[in-house]
Amino acid sequence: MVKKGEDIELTCSTSEPENSKLLYLYICKDGLGKISGTVYNQTQTPFSIKDVNVEDSGVYSCVYSAGQYDISEVTDTERENSVLIQVYGEQL
Repeated sequence: MVKKGEDIELTCSTSEPENSKLLYLYICKDGLGKISGTVYNQTQTPFSIKDVNVEDSGVYSCVYSAGQYDISEVTDTERENSVLIQVYGEQL
């Protein structure tokens, strides 16, 4: 659980990338793509959410792809590697 107004940092991980391999990373919230980026020859990629609020609560997961997609096309229905974020309370 995270208190409203705090910052959180999560890390997406993938298996060992091939040398010089570019991957597209999509962060999904509740199964739908929300954030996109590229990673180059990395196995771990941190991302953060600043000043969280109740609307940030949900199940977050990472999707890696060799192909680039529009964020609206990305879904993660299996959510095998996911984390539940619950935001509560009032900011102090």
